[in-house]
Amino acid sequence: MGRLAHGGYVNIKLAVAIMAVPEREAEVRAIQRDLGVPAMVVWENGDQAYGKPWGTARRGWAWLAGQPATHGLLLQDDIALCRDFYRTAVRLVRLRPEACLSLFSPRGKPSEDAAARRVSWYARNSGPWGQAILMPVPWIQEFLSWEQATINPQYRHDDSRVGFWLGTKRRPTYYTVPSLVQHVGHARSVAGNPRWVPSIGERTASVTLSPGVSGLSVDWTAGLHDPVPSGGWSVPEKKALR
Repeated sequence: MGRLAHGGYVNIKLAVAIMAVPEREAEVRAIQRDLGVPAMVVWENGDQAYGKPWGTARRGWAWLAGQPATHGLLLQDDIALCRDFYRTAVRLVRLRPEACLSLFSPRGKPSEDAAARRVSWYARNSGPWGQAILMPVPWIQEFLSWEQATINPQYRHDDSRVGFWLGTKRRPTYYTVPSLVQHVGHARSVAGNPRWVPSIGERTASVTLSPGVSGLSVDWTAGLHDPVPSGGWSVPEKKALR
């Protein structure tokens, strides 16, 4: 939709889906309010054919893949958005139209190094964190086809799947610094994830926008062509494969 021959886009259209569990309905309504644009809410339905939370994420990605949009954004249900989140996301797509973007940047050396250098991006070869992942729609379609043929449907990790596929393509994920979302539900994961991991500490963002500060206030061109590099390519572990 609106593609140019050199890979750019005439008009950016960003579709949004939210993967959610029923017990977080209030949080989902807050995300919808702060988005300010329509978003498809994909509720967990108890389907035993897929591991949790992949079953819900899969349906979210499938919905995005079928939209008349140039890009798709999948959000989790336990995040808080910065001010002007959607408009900021569209601006980022215009800057990096052919890329996977992670709008959540976890605490740790990569984001802190980028902030120290006063740049707004870093590149991570191992894929995105799941809180807010954005990709071109053709990539989503390709990812779903690859995933269905390659990954065990009971393998539960939804963001790891995206990282595995990106690794096969040698496509890095570009993380925003500051993070556009905060992982406010890190202490009460419904997927059984720990609150704290040894490599970074709490599963939250440490470089964030202050409350009420717009994402549009950030100079997103800083470091656009020189993102801080990070890590090796993601490779599926044995239990992840069919």
